[in-house]
Amino acid sequence: LFFAFWHFLAFPQVNPECEKSTSLVFSGVKKQDHEFSPGNVITFDTAVINTAGALNLNSGIFQVPRGAGGIFAFSFSSFTGKRTTCLWIDVEKNGSVLFRIIDCNDRPNVEGDNVSFNFIEELQDGDTIRLKLHSGGYNSLHSSPTNNVIFSGIRL
Repeated sequence: LFFAFWHFLAFPQVNPECEKSTSLVFSGVKKQDHEFSPGNVITFDTAVINTAGALNLNSGIFQVPRGAGGIFAFSFSSFTGKRTTCLWIDVEKNGSVLFRIIDCNDRPNVEGDNVSFNFIEELQDGDTIRLKLHSGGYNSLHSSPTNNVIFSGIRL
């Protein structure tokens, strides 16, 4: 009995759901003065953290590395651009629209309304997520050194 108890303490059983101990985290930031237009993919010029380079800053695409699939939490934050009354951002999974982030206001020709959104999605190895301005209407998104566009994610 003592041996069995000692063996349990020395070699605990690992829950397979908890085996992925390496964290996967990214946070892409667009700090440069830039105006995104309808149809543009949102890209980034720097990353606060980018585990395994999972977020391609130039293409704006987050791709789940091999062996890193799971449940992810994402967040997006930005300011609207000039002449925006309604901002639609397509959240795409593997190139297809998963859903839209929509922010409308009743103050036309105002720049700088804050937009933020959080979501959780289960992803498999190789799956991609990207953000793109919907290709219609007065969509406009603005970034600057003081008004950053930020897209972050973490595997839970």
